[in-house]
Amino acid sequence: MQQVSQSVLHQTGGVSEPDRETKQTEKCNERVSAVLGVMMCGVLMACPAASLPQVTMRHMREVIGYKAGDSILAPGGSISNLYAAIAARHKMFPEYKKKGLMALPGQLVMFTSLHSHYSLMGAAAAMGIGTDNLIEVPVDEKGHMLPSELDRLIQEEKGKGKVPFFVCATAGTTVMGAFDPLHAIADVCEKHKLWFHVDVSTGRGWEVAEGRGMMGGRV
Repeated sequence: MQQVSQSVLHQTGGVSEPDRETKQTEKCNERVSAVLGVMMCGVLMACPAASLPQVTMRHMREVIGYKAGDSILAPGGSISNLYAAIAARHKMFPEYKKKGLMALPGQLVMFTSLHSHYSLMGAAAAMGIGTDNLIEVPVDEKGHMLPSELDRLIQEEKGKGKVPFFVCATAGTTVMGAFDPLHAIADVCEKHKLWFHVDVSTGRGWEVAEGRGMMGGRV
């Protein structure tokens, strides 16, 4: 199993391309299942084949230096942003899973860069938050989110009685390739107690020294 997981990591080039990761892992799952002759319809029946994604992701975390934490495979960056927003809502309002909208104290609002990926709009729509409640934060001339504007907009939305819960920054925007100032944005999120998500759209590039510098020296 460990050899198979290493093979997946080698073939996909680490964590750079979620689509390729998922496809490669699915192929390995199919091969292991075929060799072992197991059914994949349940964890108990499929074990150890069903544990392959977990083994693979644990190895990937070790490669990039994560000693703890958790991870999942996703079919792409768009769905990953949706997963992050759902996780943020669940973290702040765990009763939402059972009670739905009745668990919320007011209208939720999300914040992201004016140059962020369009998938954030899709996430706001899919979660029932509404695209009007995805607040786009202004950027500077190089496309970096302005932390001061983020702080101002958060306070402005609070003043309207709305409930901020999620901020998405980008490490490598789609058009300009800008890296948002993550540390400064993190300080704003900590101040307002908001979930901070980073859309690392550049893939494995942040593993090299230059990429780490753009992200503040850490991933």
